[in-house]
Amino acid sequence: MPNHFHILLYFNEENKLSDTMRDLKKKCAFEIRKHLEANKSPLFNWIRIANEKQVFKFWDDRFDDVWIGSKELLEIKLEYIHQSPLQSHWNLSEYPEDYSFCSTAFYFQNENNIIKIIDYRDIFD
Repeated sequence: MPNHFHILLYFNEENKLSDTMRDLKKKCAFEIRKHLEANKSPLFNWIRIANEKQVFKFWDDRFDDVWIGSKELLEIKLEYIHQSPLQSHWNLSEYPEDYSFCSTAFYFQNENNIIKIIDYRDIFD
C-alpha cells in the first residue's frame, strides 16, 4: 500500500516485536531517503523535519499489532493482507498473486518473490 504495510512476524523464542519494527522502519527509511536523494526527488524535502532528534521522518512512531494465537486467526489476517492491494482505493493489482510485495504467489504458485517467506503451515500444524 502506498502509505502503510502489513507484515506477519513469527518469533520462535522471545518476542522482539518492538526491536524488529524499529530496525525494519529504520532500514527502510534509510534506503528510501537514499533513493529520493540520489534521484533528486521533490519528495526528499517532504520527509525533512525540523526536530532536534531527527533530520528526516518517514514513519509514524507507532505501529499496530495483533497477537495471533491460532491457525484460524492467522488465515483470516493473511487473507486480508492478500486482498488489500486489490481494494478499489488502492487498485495496485488485479490479482493478489501479481502484487510483488505480497506472499500470495508463494502460497498459490510456490513462487518466492522479493520477500523471504516462511510457510505458516510449517508453524501451525
